[in-house]
Amino acid sequence: MIKEVSGGPSFEHRRKVRFSDTDCTGRIFFPRYVEWVDEAVSEYLASKGILFDERGGLIVNGSTVDWTVVTGEYWCRMLKPLKLNDQLTIRVWVERIGNSSMTFGGEVLKEGEVAALARITYVCVSTSNLRPVPLPDLLKGVLAAILREGERQGQPLSQGFAEGSRG
Repeated sequence: MIKEVSGGPSFEHRRKVRFSDTDCTGRIFFPRYVEWVDEAVSEYLASKGILFDERGGLIVNGSTVDWTVVTGEYWCRMLKPLKLNDQLTIRVWVERIGNSSMTFGGEVLKEGEVAALARITYVCVSTSNLRPVPLPDLLKGVLAAILREGERQGQPLSQGFAEGSRG
């Protein structure tokens, strides 16, 4: 059962369901939900000065760094159907800052109603050998600032669904 938790510092990205998001039956192709949340996370990080370059490396505040992030795990649950041309809001937030990973929660909303919930864990890796490395202080600082922003607003640190709600 999914347990919703309200509040938390979040970022919203808007998009429309495109023809390429659907399968031959006219339904949304399952991986698109996770792609939309991943896209919103990328936009969120870009708004904080963290951008991906054309090779998948990262540029932080205008400087290339020797680490990047890759998807380590994702989870998604669709709750309501979506269709071609639906206008969506994808809301994402920082759920957890680990030693070498970070987890974002997300929800796909249509007309203010949650249509899907998702969670993506990204692992920080070296660009030279793609082996996990500890989250650099620079990235931890950005993530911690996002969480502090929510605390100043009197919001809980995460939203969407509580731990143990994947069943």
